[in-house]
Amino acid sequence: MAILEDVPGVEVTVQINGQNVTEYPPNQEELEAMADADRPTACSYIECHDDTEFAIRIAASSDYNWGFRDHRLRLNTYIDGKYVHGKLFRQHSSQRSAAVKGRELYCQRSKQWLLHKFEFSAVSTVDDSSKERVKDDMKIAKHLGVIEVEVSRVIHLGRRARGSQHSFTRKDKIEVTEKALKGKAISHGMSTSVGEIVENPTLKSSQVDDIPEDDGPIGVFRFHYRSRDALKREMIIPRSLSPSPDPPSLPSIETMSQVEIQRLAQERLDQMRRENEVKQERKPAMKREPDEFMDLTGNSLVQRSPKRRRQAEFVDLTDD
Repeated sequence: MAILEDVPGVEVTVQINGQNVTEYPPNQEELEAMADADRPTACSYIECHDDTEFAIRIAASSDYNWGFRDHRLRLNTYIDGKYVHGKLFRQHSSQRSAAVKGRELYCQRSKQWLLHKFEFSAVSTVDDSSKERVKDDMKIAKHLGVIEVEVSRVIHLGRRARGSQHSFTRKDKIEVTEKALKGKAISHGMSTSVGEIVENPTLKSSQVDDIPEDDGPIGVFRFHYRSRDALKREMIIPRSLSPSPDPPSLPSIETMSQVEIQRLAQERLDQMRRENEVKQERKPAMKREPDEFMDLTGNSLVQRSPKRRRQAEFVDLTDD
């Protein structure tokens, strides 16, 4: 769950099937971007899978400092650079959390409201290299694969009828040119499900003003979603080590033929014969006796005269 030390009490996470996804710390490039940001930013990477529904869980607890000018918190959610949802939280409310699951759109054909849930959709590349297409796709790729939630302090001015909604186009697939990605490991973007019928949403909204002293959001939560292979390419998670091959199994004598046994026996005999020949070659050519010495004036060996052994003397103590 992503948190900001500068904005305690505000929590944002991405969920799949109601469970928080695993968050990985950012790489060096993102850390440098966070350090240069003009407002507190929390950034992490998450793993995504093709055609999997997801939701963004946002919450503001009592740990948040609500004391400043009786303000409210506005959390605006953007996916791939497009606005998808806004939520207001106030201090004395029993509901200070929400799950942003998709977009509610009115279907003119069926005259019903439909909830189109968010899905991770694999990005495919095309070879179109026209300047206009590449230019347009570069703008898309700049924000592709990013979920962002901006946290702002606002002053509530009252209720009003809901105006025109932000433009939102449902997509089944995402295609960009290869040149637009510039080698970036972007694997997925956001698409939406076909839609399920929901009750008519409340057609009223709140009118608010930003607090001028803040000069924009007081914090930003950012999630880069990628496939597992893309996370490895960006060095977010370590690459899997290639398993070492198993050593070849040795043959068993029970499974060998008589010819193979004889061949191995002959090889062993030849090896023993060679080892014996080496030992013979290493023996000294002449063994000198301890009583022989070399005559330095000639080439012959001179026999050393044996030393005379001293005979032991004893006294017969029985003789008078």
